[in-house]
Amino acid sequence: MKIQQIITLRNEPWCGVDYDLVQEWENQFADGLKADLYYDTIKLRSNRIISRVPWLADLLQTHKPALKFRMLPLGNPPGDNKKNIYPIIIDFYLHSDDELSLFYKTCDKNPIIYISSKEVFDFLKAKGCPLTIKHLPLSLPDKYRLTSLPTKKYDVVMLGRQNKTFKEYLDRYAINHSDFVYVFRDKSGYITSQNELLGELA
Repeated sequence: MKIQQIITLRNEPWCGVDYDLVQEWENQFADGLKADLYYDTIKLRSNRIISRVPWLADLLQTHKPALKFRMLPLGNPPGDNKKNIYPIIIDFYLHSDDELSLFYKTCDKNPIIYISSKEVFDFLKAKGCPLTIKHLPLSLPDKYRLTSLPTKKYDVVMLGRQNKTFKEYLDRYAINHSDFVYVFRDKSGYITSQNELLGELA
């Protein structure tokens, strides 16, 4: 089996800044595998009528061997649970048996499910996951590799989903360490702990 396509949602209007890194991974995999980008849309397949007819939703999805990055373990759109689609699960937060059963059901036709987190991979193995899963670690693209050590400006940068508890610890630490600067995200954009706005969200 040779992957021929990388399924991307970058044309979806809701696919915002949280997907920027995903799109870089998609580009890296497309280049490395010499695969085409398949510009997917889930709007049609999620139509109330079509979503109730699995084989019809399948027809509206690609039929070539394809990788698809999935931000979440649940919410697999109709037509994505197919034997030619190999999902890469990026964020996994399920723990209960009911949640895991639903996850298994939404991926039971995918031949391999790649899990980016080693901790999650080990957890699923320990739970007796009936799916064929493999660990696929992800990192920043090689173009970001440092050739020299830069001068550090920020101590911690919180990208993606923000962790409220972690930020509270950072706030407490910063009170007693005036030279400690971290970056977090709120509704207006990325801001430093010294109230410097670095950039607005698109």
